[in-house]
Amino acid sequence: MATVLLLLTCLLVLGSSLFGCVPDAEAAVNNANQNQSPLNVNSWHDRQRRLVNGGRTGDTTPEEVWYSFMKNGRVLSRGEREAKHVDYDGNHPFERTAWRNGEDVDGTQRRIQRNPQTAYTDGLAYKPMRIQFDTHLLDSLSTSHPSHVSYVRNVLLPSLRNFWAETLKVVPARSIEVPLRSGQCAQEVKKLSGLNLGDYLSFDTSANARTASNIGSNVVVSSDGSNLIYNEKDLVVIILPVEGTDLCPEKADDDGPLSSSQLQTLAFATNCQNDQLDRPTVGYAGICFAPLNTNDRSTKTHQRRLLTIAHEITHILGVNSYDFPYFYSHETGQPRTPRNQWNRPSTESVLCVDGTRQTVEIPSEDTLRPITTANGYIAYEIVTETVRNVVRNQFNCQTVVGGRLENQPTGDSDCFGSHWDHRLFNNEFMAAVYTGSTQYVTALTLALLEDSGWYKPNYLVAQTSPFALGAGCDFAKDECVGDNGFVPAWARGTYCDSAASIGCTPDKHLVAYCDISKWDGNLPSGYQYFEDPSVGGGLQQMDFCPAYTTIFRFEVDSEVRVLDCTDSTLNGAWVQKKDEVFGGNSRCIEHASGSRPLCLEVICGTNGRDTGKVIFDVNGRRLRCRYSGEVLKLPSGTEVICPSFEQTCPESMCPGNCSGRGRCDYSLSPPQCECFNRQDTSPLCLESPWSFAPTFSPVPTTSSRPTTSPTFTPMPSESFARSSASFGSQVVYAILVSLLAVVIIII
Repeated sequence: MATVLLLLTCLLVLGSSLFGCVPDAEAAVNNANQNQSPLNVNSWHDRQRRLVNGGRTGDTTPEEVWYSFMKNGRVLSRGEREAKHVDYDGNHPFERTAWRNGEDVDGTQRRIQRNPQTAYTDGLAYKPMRIQFDTHLLDSLSTSHPSHVSYVRNVLLPSLRNFWAETLKVVPARSIEVPLRSGQCAQEVKKLSGLNLGDYLSFDTSANARTASNIGSNVVVSSDGSNLIYNEKDLVVIILPVEGTDLCPEKADDDGPLSSSQLQTLAFATNCQNDQLDRPTVGYAGICFAPLNTNDRSTKTHQRRLLTIAHEITHILGVNSYDFPYFYSHETGQPRTPRNQWNRPSTESVLCVDGTRQTVEIPSEDTLRPITTANGYIAYEIVTETVRNVVRNQFNCQTVVGGRLENQPTGDSDCFGSHWDHRLFNNEFMAAVYTGSTQYVTALTLALLEDSGWYKPNYLVAQTSPFALGAGCDFAKDECVGDNGFVPAWARGTYCDSAASIGCTPDKHLVAYCDISKWDGNLPSGYQYFEDPSVGGGLQQMDFCPAYTTIFRFEVDSEVRVLDCTDSTLNGAWVQKKDEVFGGNSRCIEHASGSRPLCLEVICGTNGRDTGKVIFDVNGRRLRCRYSGEVLKLPSGTEVICPSFEQTCPESMCPGNCSGRGRCDYSLSPPQCECFNRQDTSPLCLESPWSFAPTFSPVPTTSSRPTTSPTFTPMPSESFARSSASFGSQVVYAILVSLLAVVIIII
């Protein structure tokens, strides 16, 4: 279950006029100068308040439409859904009969006994996952939106298909059958798009009258006309034509300018059919065209779109609250959560993160556990073995129990959370918010998919997120701001406590201001970090922790630019300072005096005394950092603060967080994997078992009556005023955002 919303806030030029809101992150910079408005600050805040409430008074927002559908409009819940048998040619290690009412799901009376462990570790049983993106219903939009349909079909989806084929392996399915009329998928496709699944089908009469030629030569209609049969595919994703519906209400002329809505849906997705082993095999996704400028094919834009839709596909794969109770153990080949006589997990009334009590299917305690956070609110953590090991390696904290899920509600039907917690996993691609910093496909999500029992990930694909890498147990367990209103030493550089602070985004690519804001009411008591209870960070999903998320922008020849250290086109621009170099090897380095950080060329030391050290290459002179926090003087006399090696050079240590099959040894320089299998010398510990008998881990803090994280929060009424910054003879108009320059909320 998910939707992706572009929440695009207006850009405030301090001491000047207001830049109007733009509807797409890709167009935010380019369109800023063309949308100037004489509105004052108060008018802007009124406008933003309406934006969060739906854009116009009384409007129903796309996410509200989706939430309503997920809660009340689905044909069947996950627990009510009957499995649709998939033939694995007898090769699936977990294959068994799931008896329901005395008869198994495929109508036979046989049981299959197998040794799941040997089959799971046998790489020959698993092959790259084959996804069928069924786009035949997009033919309904091919006349009105030809370039968008072409872009989705021929550019975006093929890239996604290749990505998942490289990332995941499954036991190959002979075919997947989808009912054309009576099945849950067909009925929900009809509800959302208004079309029958059989509409717009074209048939190749020259070869086989039953071949659906506008889907693929491998797809046929069954002889009785009741099913679509997708041969030699492991997952089917039906792409819905929803442009102009309540889910994608804003229309745009094909290849023309985007609409003026501030709140737009980019995509949504869910699964609707599973096999006899509970693996989701069919889902559907809607991709809205208005936020997509098909003329922008830049690498960064394509990567951002790819990860956004990949996020949605990950929900289809099973990363949802309602899928967790159906996970399998890859060690035993049996369901992780015990089943009742109907082969269902048991239900129980529990406290959900939105503060309500719901009767839901409960995952086993070795899959999911409730905790009480340091702020005093309830949250849930995934505590499966591979996830636990990856999280421990990420934070360098061997007492962490699991990976925390987002406890700021993303829907009424989402009891436990279906995204990683933004406060702890800020730029993981399965976090609920995108703030402009680089997103990473990390071992954390791959570990969760592996621990579902349905997939075997390729950890060579995993990227290591620099956010909080090696930050320690305090970062993972404590509040981000201390009782005295100051950021503790272990969180400096990530969190901030002053509106005057200017630092770096987590990827160290962008220069950004602290997003500390004054809200128009008191924050929830657990998030009141400062003497003024209405002051806090600009993002609720960040637990109101002030962070460097307000992207620094400046003007060049009437063009608003982002201060991106990796952008080589900024070399020679007036904003460039002495010793600065912009380019692919440059990173944002904090100024010792608190002034604007510098973009310096960085070398990650790998040899001799440079091993595990951050080195600055300044005009051919190499300056080596001995430790994090050291102050170095550059040739110009400017002093900078040496960053953490781990968070500056994440690719140089413990690749893939040791695949959850080893411990990242931070006592080494640089940190290296210590594999659970002592004979395993591979960098990612790929020859080690996926889990081991761990040392005792403390049970997470729980409370019999935990406080729920509030579902309603006040709106920010203002950002603290900052004066314009002067660099040389030029003046930078600090284009700031009350919350964030561009925020994508992925729900």
